[in-house]
Amino acid sequence: MGYLEKYKGKKADFQARHEAQKKKSEEGGGYRSSIFDGKKIPDDIGFWSPKEGEHLIDLICWEATELFPDDEIQDAIRQAKIDNPTSPRDSKLWPIVFAVDLWTHKRIGVAKDDFICQVHMFRTKDPMCEHLNANPGLPKPEWNALRAYHQYIYYIWDHTTPQEEQKGLQIWRVPSFFFQEKVDEIATIPQGGGVIPYSSPDMEGKTIAFKIKGSRDQIEYLGHRFIDRKRDLPEYLLEKACKYPLESLLVLHPEYKTMFESLYGEPYVEGAEGEHKARPVTSAANVDNAPSPAGGDETRTTTTRKAEGVGTSEPSPPWDKCYRGRAFGVDTDKFAECLRCPGWDDCFDAGKRISQPSQPSQPSQPAPTTSQPPAPAPEPEKPKRLLGRRK
Repeated sequence: MGYLEKYKGKKADFQARHEAQKKKSEEGGGYRSSIFDGKKIPDDIGFWSPKEGEHLIDLICWEATELFPDDEIQDAIRQAKIDNPTSPRDSKLWPIVFAVDLWTHKRIGVAKDDFICQVHMFRTKDPMCEHLNANPGLPKPEWNALRAYHQYIYYIWDHTTPQEEQKGLQIWRVPSFFFQEKVDEIATIPQGGGVIPYSSPDMEGKTIAFKIKGSRDQIEYLGHRFIDRKRDLPEYLLEKACKYPLESLLVLHPEYKTMFESLYGEPYVEGAEGEHKARPVTSAANVDNAPSPAGGDETRTTTTRKAEGVGTSEPSPPWDKCYRGRAFGVDTDKFAECLRCPGWDDCFDAGKRISQPSQPSQPSQPAPTTSQPPAPAPEPEKPKRLLGRRK
């Protein structure tokens, strides 16, 4: 039997290989660790990677499960079980969600693995955060390469083109700065009017329009706005999202051993993690200049990156103003974004100078008779900067 004859008998299996390769590419490719468990993602649910231009999407909601990584959602699930013990999902208290709010470490080690941050999300051990806390004087590029980034995971229905619309349910991973923060702004009704329920599956919800300009490290998400829906979302999409809740597709709790070996490039020794001083194999080149899989790139335009204070095109220290518009040296640690601000040290030092104004000059005093100068007053101890998740 010739080769082509053999191929005909295996043609269907060979086609499956092509489809598997396409899905691997969408998930990031290779053997790198991802925050997604590829084995749990159905073949007909792909990853959305929006390109430059106009986009029009609906967010698809689903019923949360016990895996959902949010304390308030878990409290609501417990209340629903009390409200209707025999069928808690039929309770009006069972929560419906439209996004998973995550903190992730990106492009760790030579394999450029991604991990959900265990400190920010669950208050458990995380070698990246441990290394940051143990080495507070890291150069900024190395610190940025290891820190956790704020991202959201959505189910979306894309209406940008008929071809995209036919794909149905897709997964979108995007930095909070590019989308959720912008949508929160336009969803807020002025003068205490509440919030527009834009993710509602009926006609009360909104289709969201926005524009992407540029690519990679010169990218902007602009013009976020709501478009009125003309009909409810399709039942089949909602049922599919509930059948495969996003939180069930994530690697929420990666093994410490896996994270450690990715970070340091050497075998993990039980009990020795707290004493580890080796330099991580994560290089400064891994700072957020290249996109994460499935649209998870947290890059900024030159202007925006300077305003955000992250990445490689930001101004060099020392900092002399707050890039979030807060009072520099006055509002230190008063806001959630202060926790990871790259100008935190300079802001803290400015606060000391403000709280301890220079004293008016005093008349000169006779030189001391002893040969030893007086001991200087001790510097106040700088508070330890925590990397844990704030409540």
